[in-house]
Order: sequence, then C-alpha cells, then structure tokens
Amino acid sequence: MDKIVIYQCPTCEQTGKPGEYHPECRDTCKHTVVNKRPKKNINKASNNRINIYKRFNGYCYYCNEKFDIHHITTDHFIPLSKGGSNRTSNKVLACVWCNRDKKNLSVLEFYKLKGWTVPDKIKAKLQNIKLLLKKPEIKHKKVKQRNEFGETEGMIKERERKANMKRRLALLNTGLNY
Repeated sequence: MDKIVIYQCPTCEQTGKPGEYHPECRDTCKHTVVNKRPKKNINKASNNRINIYKRFNGYCYYCNEKFDIHHITTDHFIPLSKGGSNRTSNKVLACVWCNRDKKNLSVLEFYKLKGWTVPDKIKAKLQNIKLLLKKPEIKHKKVKQRNEFGETEGMIKERERKANMKRRLALLNTGLNY
C-alpha cells in the first residue's frame, strides 16, 4: 500500500503535483516534498565496500599503501573475464592506480608488468586457489587378474559354487547322502 505524498509550495503554501508552479510564485519556487516515503533498500554495494575496506584496514592489496575509503576501489582478485566470481571473497582493495593498471590481468601478470616481486601473502593465496581448483584424483579400480580362460577369481568361485550345487542336487536325486 503506497503512502500518499503531499507536495506543498513553501511560498504560497498551496498543494499540487510535483514540479507544478503556481502563478503567484512561478519564478521563485517549485513545490517541495513535505511527506515522503522512507527508503526501504539500503545500498548493499556500499556496505560490501565498507566491509572490504575494514578487512584490509585501508591498505591497497597490491602496492600496500594506505588510502582513505573515498580514494580506494575494490578489485576482483581473479578477474571476471578469467572465471572469477563476484563474491566478496574474490574482492580486494586496490588503489585507483593499481586497479587501472591491473585491468583484467591475473595477479602474476600484473606484478610482472610492474616489475614487482610477488609478496608471500599473494603467493599463499594463489596456492590455496590452485588447491581448490585442482581436480580430484580418480581412483582407478583394481585390475582383476584373469586366468588362461579369461576368468577372474570371482568368476572361478562362482563357477565352482554352481558346480557344487549341481553335485549336491544330483546326489539328492539318487538318494545318497552327501
């Protein structure tokens, strides 16, 4: 249910539609909103940016310089164009200059471009990512040994079991005890 919004001219105190002028005060004022619906959605993007800023204490992840929250941006550690996600775990703080220079390069390509050595914290993070992306090893089934007739051990046991069953049935039919 929508709230009724009342617009009132501050000069002539008449009500009207938004942006409508009254003849008496047409050159001086527009109607202004007196009763406005409160905003429901808080900007989620700015909250994420603040949380990322707090996580890195305001330091650029690449050049390790400290910046004010208004002079720093967020960057995708693994670029979206290279399969990275848009989750906060893939976002890091980057100063405007590092973010501009990095573009969609991987971290190692960026450091190579700058001529910088890769810090240990980034090497460790890359190692963890490699472990997460590594495909699990497929355990191969044990190759069953076969005899000269092509039978496996299980097949031989099954054949012997059936032969024993036939022998028992034959003995029962002849009336002899087994």
